[in-house]
Amino acid sequence: MPKTLEKPKTRIVNMHEAKTNLSKLVEAVENGENIVIARNGKPAVQLSKLEQKAFTWSAKMLKHLKKRNPNAHLEPDPFPKIQEKDDFHDPFEEKEPHQ
Repeated sequence: MPKTLEKPKTRIVNMHEAKTNLSKLVEAVENGENIVIARNGKPAVQLSKLEQKAFTWSAKMLKHLKKRNPNAHLEPDPFPKIQEKDDFHDPFEEKEPHQ
């Protein structure tokens, strides 16, 4: 008879315990456990593991960030999966006034 996959048990912790043991709770979630944080005995939030997704910075955005903070350490790239795109619209870019 094939084994059935059991749904992971959900552990409910109070806010104080969550603040005190946050790193342990994060490790538990990374290992597949479900954690719910309760406030005053009522479930408030659920900790969940993030899926790794590629993060994309555009060349224009990197230039904008470097201009705003010349001392920023954008190299070497702290995000190994970043790909540059040139289609970023800079909302802070100054436009010429209408005539």
